[in-house]
Amino acid sequence: MTLNEKWSSIEPKIDARIIKAVENGFGFEFVMPVQKVVLPHFMQNHDVAVQAATGSGKTLSFVIPMTHHAIKNKTELGTHEIFGLIIAPTRELAKQIHEVFSKLLEALGKYRVQLLIGGSNIEPDKKAFRDLGANFIIATPGKLKEMMNAKVDGFSFRNLNLFVMDEADRLLNAEYQEDLTFILADLPKQRRTGIFSATLDSIDRPSLKKLGLRNPLKIDVQVNNKTETKNGVEEETKSNNLPKGLKNYYLICPNRAEKFTFLINFLKSHKKDKIILFFNTCASVSYYSKILSELEWVKDFNMTSIHGQMKQKKRNKIYDSFVLWDNGMLVATDVVARGIDLPDVNWIIQFDPPQDPNFYVHRVGRTARAGRQGTALLLLLPHEDAYIPYMKNKNVEAEKYEDGDVKEGDLTYDEIKKEVMQVQLSDKDIIEKGKSAFVSFVRSYKEHDVNSLTDMMSS
Repeated sequence: MTLNEKWSSIEPKIDARIIKAVENGFGFEFVMPVQKVVLPHFMQNHDVAVQAATGSGKTLSFVIPMTHHAIKNKTELGTHEIFGLIIAPTRELAKQIHEVFSKLLEALGKYRVQLLIGGSNIEPDKKAFRDLGANFIIATPGKLKEMMNAKVDGFSFRNLNLFVMDEADRLLNAEYQEDLTFILADLPKQRRTGIFSATLDSIDRPSLKKLGLRNPLKIDVQVNNKTETKNGVEEETKSNNLPKGLKNYYLICPNRAEKFTFLINFLKSHKKDKIILFFNTCASVSYYSKILSELEWVKDFNMTSIHGQMKQKKRNKIYDSFVLWDNGMLVATDVVARGIDLPDVNWIIQFDPPQDPNFYVHRVGRTARAGRQGTALLLLLPHEDAYIPYMKNKNVEAEKYEDGDVKEGDLTYDEIKKEVMQVQLSDKDIIEKGKSAFVSFVRSYKEHDVNSLTDMMSS
Protein backbone atom coordinates (compact mmCIF):
# COMPACT_ATOMS: atom_id res chain seq x y z
CA MET A 1 0.00 0.00 0.00
CA THR A 2 1.03 3.60 -0.51
CA LEU A 3 2.55 5.15 2.60
CA ASN A 4 0.99 8.15 4.34
CA GLU A 5 -2.55 7.61 3.07
CA LYS A 6 -5.19 9.78 4.69
CA TRP A 7 -8.29 8.40 6.41
CA SER A 8 -10.36 10.12 3.74
CA SER A 9 -8.87 7.71 1.16
CA ILE A 10 -10.78 4.75 2.65
CA GLU A 11 -13.72 3.50 0.56
CA PRO A 12 -16.52 3.42 1.56
CA LYS A 13 -16.03 6.82 3.13
CA ILE A 14 -15.66 6.92 6.91
CA ASP A 15 -18.01 9.40 8.55
CA ALA A 16 -16.20 12.75 8.72
CA ARG A 17 -16.90 13.09 12.45
CA ILE A 18 -15.00 9.84 13.12
CA ILE A 19 -12.04 10.95 11.01
CA LYS A 20 -11.86 14.22 12.92
CA ALA A 21 -12.03 12.35 16.25
CA VAL A 22 -9.25 9.93 15.24
CA GLU A 23 -6.95 12.64 13.86
CA ASN A 24 -7.45 15.08 16.74
CA GLY A 25 -8.06 12.72 19.64
CA PHE A 26 -5.44 10.08 18.82
CA GLY A 27 -3.05 12.07 16.64
CA PHE A 28 -3.28 9.47 13.85
CA GLU A 29 -3.11 11.47 10.65
CA PHE A 30 -2.44 8.48 8.40
CA VAL A 31 -3.92 5.00 8.01
CA MET A 32 -1.88 1.99 9.08
CA PRO A 33 -1.65 -1.06 6.74
CA VAL A 34 -4.06 -3.26 8.71
CA GLN A 35 -6.65 -0.48 8.80
CA LYS A 36 -6.24 0.19 5.08
CA VAL A 37 -6.94 -3.48 4.28
CA VAL A 38 -9.63 -4.28 6.86
CA LEU A 39 -11.83 -1.17 7.02
CA PRO A 40 -13.22 -1.30 3.44
CA HIS A 41 -14.48 -4.84 4.05
CA PHE A 42 -15.67 -4.65 7.66
CA MET A 43 -17.45 -1.36 6.98
CA GLN A 44 -19.56 -3.15 4.40
CA ASN A 45 -21.31 -6.50 4.81
CA HIS A 46 -18.32 -8.84 5.05
CA ASP A 47 -17.33 -11.02 7.97
CA VAL A 48 -13.56 -10.90 8.45
CA ALA A 49 -10.87 -13.09 9.99
CA VAL A 50 -7.84 -10.83 10.38
CA GLN A 51 -4.28 -11.86 11.17
CA ALA A 52 -1.87 -8.97 11.61
CA ALA A 53 1.20 -8.24 13.69
CA THR A 54 0.52 -7.22 17.26
CA GLY A 55 0.76 -3.47 17.74
CA SER A 56 -0.25 -2.85 14.13
CA GLY A 57 -3.43 -0.89 14.85
CA LYS A 58 -6.01 -3.70 14.93
CA THR A 59 -8.18 -2.07 17.62
CA LEU A 60 -9.21 0.87 15.44
CA SER A 61 -9.88 -1.63 12.64
CA PHE A 62 -12.96 -2.83 14.49
CA VAL A 63 -13.81 0.18 16.70
CA ILE A 64 -14.17 2.51 13.70
CA PRO A 65 -16.60 0.24 11.77
CA MET A 66 -18.76 -0.19 14.87
CA THR A 67 -18.98 3.56 15.38
CA HIS A 68 -19.47 4.27 11.66
CA HIS A 69 -22.40 1.84 11.36
CA ALA A 70 -24.00 3.22 14.52
CA ILE A 71 -23.91 6.74 13.05
CA LYS A 72 -25.27 5.51 9.70
CA ASN A 73 -28.00 3.40 11.31
CA LYS A 74 -31.47 4.17 9.93
CA THR A 75 -32.82 5.06 13.35
CA GLU A 76 -31.14 6.78 16.29
CA LEU A 77 -29.94 4.22 18.84
CA GLY A 78 -31.86 4.03 22.08
CA THR A 79 -30.00 4.55 25.35
CA HIS A 80 -30.15 0.83 26.19
CA GLU A 81 -29.85 -0.49 22.63
CA ILE A 82 -26.72 -2.63 22.32
CA PHE A 83 -25.34 -2.20 18.78
CA GLY A 84 -21.83 -3.65 19.09
CA LEU A 85 -20.12 -6.31 21.24
CA ILE A 86 -16.39 -6.94 21.69
CA ILE A 87 -15.03 -9.91 23.62
CA ALA A 88 -11.41 -10.20 24.77
CA PRO A 89 -9.78 -13.03 26.76
CA THR A 90 -8.10 -10.94 29.46
CA ARG A 91 -9.20 -8.10 31.71
CA GLU A 92 -6.19 -5.99 30.78
CA LEU A 93 -6.91 -6.24 27.05
CA ALA A 94 -10.62 -5.54 27.53
CA LYS A 95 -9.74 -2.50 29.65
CA GLN A 96 -7.36 -1.22 26.98
CA ILE A 97 -9.95 -1.59 24.20
CA HIS A 98 -12.44 0.22 26.42
CA GLU A 99 -10.03 3.13 26.85
CA VAL A 100 -9.62 3.48 23.06
CA PHE A 101 -13.35 3.20 22.38
CA SER A 102 -14.27 5.62 25.18
CA LYS A 103 -11.81 8.20 23.85
CA LEU A 104 -13.33 7.97 20.39
CA LEU A 105 -16.93 8.24 21.63
CA GLU A 106 -16.02 11.12 23.93
CA ALA A 107 -14.69 13.03 20.94
CA LEU A 108 -17.93 12.30 19.06
CA GLY A 109 -20.07 13.35 22.01
CA LYS A 110 -22.54 10.51 21.58
CA TYR A 111 -23.10 6.84 22.50
CA ARG A 112 -21.82 4.99 25.56
CA VAL A 113 -19.59 1.96 25.95
CA GLN A 114 -19.67 -0.26 29.07
CA LEU A 115 -16.82 -2.44 30.30
CA LEU A 116 -17.63 -5.81 31.88
CA ILE A 117 -14.63 -7.63 33.35
CA GLY A 118 -14.10 -10.14 36.13
CA GLY A 119 -12.71 -9.45 39.56
CA SER A 120 -15.64 -7.36 40.78
CA ASN A 121 -19.22 -7.78 41.97
CA ILE A 122 -21.90 -7.84 39.28
CA GLU A 123 -24.23 -5.41 41.09
CA PRO A 124 -22.41 -2.16 40.12
CA ASP A 125 -22.39 -3.35 36.48
CA LYS A 126 -26.12 -4.03 36.57
CA LYS A 127 -26.83 -0.62 38.13
CA ALA A 128 -24.60 1.18 35.60
CA PHE A 129 -26.47 -0.36 32.69
CA ARG A 130 -29.90 0.32 34.21
CA ASP A 131 -29.04 3.95 35.04
CA LEU A 132 -26.89 4.93 32.05
CA GLY A 133 -27.49 2.33 29.37
CA ALA A 134 -24.90 1.31 26.74
CA ASN A 135 -24.69 1.01 22.97
CA PHE A 136 -21.44 -0.94 22.97
CA ILE A 137 -20.23 -3.66 25.33
CA ILE A 138 -16.63 -4.72 25.87
CA ALA A 139 -16.30 -7.81 28.04
CA THR A 140 -14.40 -10.87 29.11
CA PRO A 141 -16.39 -14.07 28.45
CA GLY A 142 -17.05 -15.10 32.05
CA LYS A 143 -18.28 -11.67 33.14
CA LEU A 144 -20.47 -11.28 30.09
CA LYS A 145 -22.12 -14.64 30.74
CA GLU A 146 -22.72 -13.58 34.36
CA MET A 147 -24.35 -10.33 33.18
CA MET A 148 -26.52 -12.21 30.68
CA ASN A 149 -27.66 -14.64 33.38
CA ALA A 150 -28.52 -11.72 35.68
CA LYS A 151 -31.50 -10.88 33.44
CA VAL A 152 -30.99 -7.11 33.65
CA ASP A 153 -33.91 -5.18 32.14
CA GLY A 154 -33.01 -4.03 28.63
CA PHE A 155 -29.72 -5.95 28.47
CA SER A 156 -30.35 -7.70 25.17
CA PHE A 157 -28.46 -8.42 21.96
CA ARG A 158 -31.64 -8.42 19.87
CA ASN A 159 -30.42 -5.41 17.84
CA LEU A 160 -26.74 -6.36 17.76
CA ASN A 161 -25.12 -5.32 14.48
CA LEU A 162 -21.39 -6.06 14.90
CA PHE A 163 -19.62 -8.69 16.99
CA VAL A 164 -15.84 -8.86 17.44
CA MET A 165 -13.54 -11.36 19.13
CA ASP A 166 -10.06 -9.99 19.80
CA GLU A 167 -7.27 -12.53 20.30
CA ALA A 168 -9.77 -15.01 18.89
CA ASP A 169 -7.41 -17.99 18.83
CA ARG A 170 -7.12 -17.85 22.60
CA LEU A 171 -10.87 -17.46 23.01
CA LEU A 172 -11.22 -20.84 21.29
CA ASN A 173 -9.20 -22.53 24.05
CA ALA A 174 -10.99 -24.98 26.32
CA GLU A 175 -10.99 -22.53 29.26
CA TYR A 176 -13.44 -20.26 27.40
CA GLN A 177 -15.45 -22.90 25.51
CA GLU A 178 -18.45 -23.11 27.85
CA ASP A 179 -18.81 -19.33 28.23
CA LEU A 180 -18.34 -18.66 24.53
CA THR A 181 -20.89 -21.31 23.52
CA PHE A 182 -23.43 -19.74 25.90
CA ILE A 183 -22.80 -16.23 24.53
CA LEU A 184 -22.91 -17.21 20.85
CA ALA A 185 -26.24 -18.99 21.34
CA ASP A 186 -27.85 -15.68 22.38
CA LEU A 187 -26.50 -13.52 19.54
CA PRO A 188 -28.55 -12.87 16.39
CA LYS A 189 -27.40 -14.82 13.36
CA GLN A 190 -27.83 -11.81 11.09
CA ARG A 191 -24.83 -9.78 12.17
CA ARG A 192 -21.36 -8.81 11.02
CA THR A 193 -18.64 -10.79 12.77
CA GLY A 194 -14.91 -10.11 12.94
CA ILE A 195 -12.14 -12.09 14.57
CA PHE A 196 -8.69 -10.59 15.10
CA SER A 197 -5.30 -11.83 16.32
CA ALA A 198 -1.62 -11.97 15.45
CA THR A 199 -1.95 -15.77 15.27
CA LEU A 200 -4.97 -17.20 13.48
CA ASP A 201 -3.32 -19.98 11.50
CA SER A 202 -4.68 -22.64 13.87
CA ILE A 203 -8.34 -21.69 13.24
CA ASP A 204 -9.84 -23.81 10.44
CA ARG A 205 -12.96 -23.08 8.39
CA PRO A 206 -15.31 -25.27 10.49
CA SER A 207 -14.23 -23.30 13.56
CA LEU A 208 -14.94 -20.03 11.75
CA LYS A 209 -18.42 -21.27 10.90
CA LYS A 210 -18.96 -22.27 14.52
CA LEU A 211 -18.13 -18.70 15.54
CA GLY A 212 -20.84 -17.42 13.22
CA LEU A 213 -18.67 -16.17 10.34
CA ARG A 214 -20.44 -16.62 7.01
CA ASN A 215 -18.04 -16.89 4.05
CA PRO A 216 -15.52 -14.65 5.82
CA LEU A 217 -12.72 -12.82 4.13
CA LYS A 218 -9.47 -14.15 5.59
CA ILE A 219 -7.09 -11.20 5.73
CA ASP A 220 -3.41 -11.74 6.47
CA VAL A 221 -1.57 -8.42 6.70
CA GLN A 222 2.08 -9.14 6.06
CA VAL A 223 4.86 -6.98 7.45
CA ASN A 224 8.07 -6.14 5.63
CA ASN A 225 10.46 -6.93 8.42
CA LYS A 226 14.02 -6.45 7.20
CA THR A 227 16.06 -5.89 4.07
CA GLU A 228 18.57 -8.36 2.68
CA THR A 229 20.99 -7.80 -0.19
CA LYS A 230 21.21 -10.57 -2.79
CA ASN A 231 23.44 -10.21 -5.84
CA GLY A 232 23.60 -6.49 -5.24
CA VAL A 233 19.82 -6.11 -5.14
CA GLU A 234 17.97 -5.21 -1.95
CA GLU A 235 15.00 -7.43 -1.15
CA GLU A 236 12.61 -7.25 1.77
CA THR A 237 11.94 -10.49 3.61
CA LYS A 238 8.47 -10.97 5.02
CA SER A 239 7.14 -12.13 8.36
CA ASN A 240 3.39 -12.43 8.83
CA ASN A 241 3.45 -11.92 12.56
CA LEU A 242 6.35 -9.79 13.77
CA PRO A 243 6.32 -5.99 13.97
CA LYS A 244 8.34 -4.24 11.29
CA GLY A 245 10.61 -2.40 13.72
CA LEU A 246 11.54 -5.51 15.73
CA LYS A 247 15.07 -6.89 16.00
CA ASN A 248 14.52 -10.49 17.05
CA TYR A 249 17.37 -12.51 18.61
CA TYR A 250 18.13 -15.73 20.45
CA LEU A 251 21.04 -16.74 22.66
CA ILE A 252 22.14 -20.27 23.55
CA CYS A 253 23.38 -20.39 27.16
CA PRO A 254 25.48 -23.40 28.36
CA ASN A 255 23.17 -24.09 31.32
CA ARG A 256 20.49 -22.45 33.45
CA ALA A 257 23.04 -20.98 35.87
CA GLU A 258 24.83 -19.21 33.02
CA LYS A 259 21.47 -18.02 31.71
CA PHE A 260 20.86 -16.27 35.03
CA THR A 261 24.42 -14.90 35.00
CA PHE A 262 23.85 -13.43 31.55
CA LEU A 263 20.59 -11.87 32.73
CA ILE A 264 22.24 -10.09 35.68
CA ASN A 265 25.04 -8.70 33.50
CA PHE A 266 22.51 -7.65 30.87
CA LEU A 267 20.39 -5.77 33.41
CA LYS A 268 23.49 -4.07 34.84
CA SER A 269 24.18 -2.49 31.46
CA HIS A 270 20.57 -1.67 30.49
CA LYS A 271 19.28 0.30 33.48
CA LYS A 272 18.17 3.15 31.22
CA ASP A 273 15.96 0.85 29.16
CA LYS A 274 12.37 -0.28 29.62
CA ILE A 275 12.23 -4.09 29.74
CA ILE A 276 9.68 -6.89 30.08
CA LEU A 277 11.12 -10.16 31.39
CA PHE A 278 8.86 -13.17 30.67
CA PHE A 279 8.66 -16.41 32.64
CA ASN A 280 6.30 -19.32 32.04
CA THR A 281 4.81 -19.59 35.55
CA CYS A 282 3.45 -17.37 38.31
CA ALA A 283 5.77 -18.97 40.86
CA SER A 284 8.81 -18.17 38.70
CA VAL A 285 7.74 -14.53 38.47
CA SER A 286 7.32 -14.37 42.26
CA TYR A 287 10.75 -15.88 42.94
CA TYR A 288 12.84 -14.10 40.32
CA SER A 289 11.27 -10.69 40.92
CA LYS A 290 12.02 -11.07 44.64
CA ILE A 291 15.60 -12.27 44.24
CA LEU A 292 16.42 -9.68 41.57
CA SER A 293 15.13 -6.88 43.78
CA GLU A 294 17.54 -7.95 46.54
CA LEU A 295 20.76 -8.37 44.53
CA GLU A 296 23.28 -5.58 45.03
CA TRP A 297 23.97 -5.05 41.33
CA VAL A 298 20.39 -4.51 40.17
CA LYS A 299 18.33 -3.64 43.25
CA ASP A 300 18.37 0.06 42.33
CA PHE A 301 16.72 -0.83 39.02
CA ASN A 302 13.02 0.14 38.81
CA MET A 303 11.30 -3.22 39.04
CA THR A 304 7.82 -4.65 39.47
CA SER A 305 6.04 -7.90 38.66
CA ILE A 306 2.66 -9.16 37.50
CA HIS A 307 1.00 -12.55 37.06
CA GLY A 308 -2.45 -14.09 36.79
CA GLN A 309 -2.78 -15.11 40.43
CA MET A 310 -2.73 -11.49 41.59
CA LYS A 311 -6.01 -9.74 42.38
CA GLN A 312 -7.28 -7.55 39.57
CA LYS A 313 -6.96 -4.31 41.55
CA LYS A 314 -3.27 -4.97 42.17
CA ARG A 315 -2.69 -5.96 38.54
CA ASN A 316 -4.30 -2.72 37.36
CA LYS A 317 -2.10 -0.66 39.68
CA ILE A 318 1.09 -2.40 38.50
CA TYR A 319 0.10 -2.09 34.85
CA ASP A 320 -0.73 1.63 35.19
CA SER A 321 2.56 2.31 37.00
CA PHE A 322 4.72 0.56 34.41
CA VAL A 323 3.03 2.44 31.58
CA LEU A 324 4.27 5.72 33.11
CA TRP A 325 7.87 4.61 33.70
CA ASP A 326 10.63 5.91 31.44
CA ASN A 327 12.84 2.94 32.34
CA GLY A 328 12.71 -0.16 34.49
CA MET A 329 11.59 -3.77 34.28
CA LEU A 330 8.31 -5.65 34.48
CA VAL A 331 8.72 -9.34 35.40
CA ALA A 332 5.66 -11.10 34.00
CA THR A 333 3.84 -14.19 32.84
CA ASP A 334 1.81 -14.29 29.65
CA VAL A 335 -0.93 -12.30 31.39
CA VAL A 336 0.55 -9.24 29.61
CA ALA A 337 1.60 -11.06 26.43
CA ARG A 338 -1.51 -10.52 24.35
CA GLY A 339 -2.79 -7.25 22.97
CA ILE A 340 -1.66 -5.03 25.83
CA ASP A 341 -0.13 -1.72 24.77
CA LEU A 342 2.78 -0.93 27.07
CA PRO A 343 4.40 2.14 25.49
CA ASP A 344 8.09 2.54 24.69
CA VAL A 345 9.31 -0.91 25.77
CA ASN A 346 12.88 -1.29 24.50
CA TRP A 347 13.54 -4.96 25.25
CA ILE A 348 11.57 -8.18 25.59
CA ILE A 349 13.56 -10.93 27.34
CA GLN A 350 12.12 -14.45 27.37
CA PHE A 351 13.90 -16.45 30.05
CA ASP A 352 12.30 -19.66 28.76
CA PRO A 353 10.57 -20.55 25.48
CA PRO A 354 6.80 -20.13 25.97
CA GLN A 355 4.70 -23.25 26.47
CA ASP A 356 2.46 -22.31 23.57
CA PRO A 357 4.64 -21.24 20.59
CA ASN A 358 1.93 -18.77 19.51
CA PHE A 359 2.71 -16.78 22.64
CA TYR A 360 6.21 -16.15 21.27
CA VAL A 361 4.72 -13.78 18.70
CA HIS A 362 2.53 -12.08 21.28
CA ARG A 363 5.36 -11.67 23.81
CA VAL A 364 7.78 -10.02 21.40
CA GLY A 365 4.93 -7.85 20.14
CA ARG A 366 5.01 -5.87 23.38
CA THR A 367 7.85 -3.89 21.80
CA ALA A 368 8.25 -2.25 18.37
CA ARG A 369 4.58 -1.26 18.45
CA ALA A 370 2.90 1.19 16.10
CA GLY A 371 5.98 1.70 13.93
CA ARG A 372 8.48 2.08 16.79
CA GLN A 373 11.78 0.18 17.15
CA GLY A 374 12.38 -2.57 19.69
CA THR A 375 14.44 -5.66 20.44
CA ALA A 376 13.53 -9.14 21.65
CA LEU A 377 15.84 -11.84 23.01
CA LEU A 378 15.01 -15.49 23.72
CA LEU A 379 17.33 -17.35 26.10
CA LEU A 380 17.71 -21.04 25.29
CA LEU A 381 19.68 -24.03 26.58
CA PRO A 382 21.72 -26.20 24.18
CA HIS A 383 19.09 -28.94 23.98
CA GLU A 384 16.45 -26.35 23.06
CA ASP A 385 18.20 -25.15 19.90
CA ALA A 386 15.63 -26.88 17.66
CA TYR A 387 13.15 -24.24 18.81
CA ILE A 388 14.68 -21.77 16.35
CA PRO A 389 14.08 -23.75 13.11
CA TYR A 390 10.70 -24.77 14.52
CA MET A 391 9.68 -21.09 14.79
CA LYS A 392 11.21 -20.39 11.37
CA ASN A 393 8.83 -22.97 9.90
CA LYS A 394 6.04 -20.87 11.44
CA ASN A 395 7.39 -17.84 9.55
CA VAL A 396 9.02 -16.33 12.64
CA GLU A 397 12.75 -15.74 12.26
CA ALA A 398 15.37 -14.89 14.88
CA GLU A 399 19.07 -14.14 14.56
CA LYS A 400 21.83 -15.24 16.90
CA TYR A 401 22.60 -12.58 19.51
CA GLU A 402 26.25 -11.66 19.00
CA ASP A 403 26.66 -9.62 22.19
CA GLY A 404 26.24 -12.55 24.57
CA ASP A 405 29.90 -13.34 25.22
CA VAL A 406 31.52 -12.62 28.57
CA LYS A 407 33.08 -9.17 28.64
CA GLU A 408 35.63 -7.52 30.89
CA GLY A 409 33.93 -6.36 34.07
CA ASP A 410 31.11 -8.90 33.84
CA LEU A 411 30.14 -10.75 36.99
CA THR A 412 30.94 -14.46 37.20
CA TYR A 413 28.48 -17.15 38.18
CA ASP A 414 30.38 -17.76 41.42
CA GLU A 415 30.10 -14.09 42.40
CA ILE A 416 26.37 -14.07 41.71
CA LYS A 417 25.82 -17.43 43.43
CA LYS A 418 27.49 -16.16 46.59
CA GLU A 419 25.23 -13.11 46.73
CA VAL A 420 22.11 -15.17 45.98
CA MET A 421 22.94 -17.61 48.78
CA GLN A 422 23.39 -14.77 51.27
CA VAL A 423 20.06 -13.21 50.26
CA GLN A 424 18.22 -16.52 50.53
CA LEU A 425 19.70 -17.33 53.94
CA SER A 426 18.51 -13.97 55.23
CA ASP A 427 14.92 -14.56 54.13
CA LYS A 428 13.25 -17.96 54.41
CA ASP A 429 10.38 -16.76 52.23
CA ILE A 430 12.76 -16.51 49.26
CA ILE A 431 13.81 -20.13 49.75
CA GLU A 432 10.15 -21.22 49.72
CA LYS A 433 9.51 -19.13 46.61
CA GLY A 434 12.53 -20.78 44.98
CA LYS A 435 11.17 -24.26 45.69
CA SER A 436 7.79 -23.36 44.24
CA ALA A 437 9.44 -21.81 41.20
CA PHE A 438 11.46 -24.96 40.52
CA VAL A 439 8.43 -27.27 40.83
CA SER A 440 6.30 -25.04 38.60
CA PHE A 441 9.11 -24.79 36.04
CA VAL A 442 9.38 -28.58 35.79
CA ARG A 443 5.61 -28.93 35.43
CA SER A 444 5.46 -26.26 32.76
CA TYR A 445 8.24 -27.98 30.86
CA LYS A 446 6.35 -31.26 31.01
CA GLU A 447 3.28 -29.55 29.54
CA HIS A 448 5.22 -27.71 26.84
CA ASP A 449 3.50 -27.77 23.45
CA VAL A 450 6.88 -28.37 21.82
CA ASN A 451 7.97 -31.10 24.23
CA SER A 452 9.64 -33.03 21.42
CA LEU A 453 12.09 -30.12 21.10
CA THR A 454 12.62 -29.56 24.81
CA ASP A 455 13.47 -33.01 26.14
CA MET A 456 14.77 -32.35 29.67
CA MET A 457 16.39 -35.74 29.81
CA SER A 458 18.95 -34.52 27.27
CA SER A 459 19.93 -31.48 29.36
